[in-house]
Amino acid sequence: MTALPSTNAPRAYEHVRSPTRPHSLGKPRPLGDPADPAEYLPIDEAAPRLSLTPLALRARCRRAARRDGRVISAHLGGGIVAYKFGRSWRVRFAPGAA
Repeated sequence: MTALPSTNAPRAYEHVRSPTRPHSLGKPRPLGDPADPAEYLPIDEAAPRLSLTPLALRARCRRAARRDGRVISAHLGGGIVAYKFGRSWRVRFAPGAA
């Protein structure tokens, strides 16, 4: 009579999951669903506050864009986060930023 295999051992068809890693090292995770679009400035109004042209700010948002579920956000540094609403970007400034 042969011994039965241990029930605690992984089976051949079970995949062993690796430990979870942070979203990206050194970058904060997206904040989740934006609360109210009225709290956000459109690109044309936010660009002068950041000493950028609207075209340059759109390019920075595109390069920094990350998706978390259905939310697309771009962390621009200093607590400034841009969110994509449909086809347009809106920028949210942290208290005391720019």
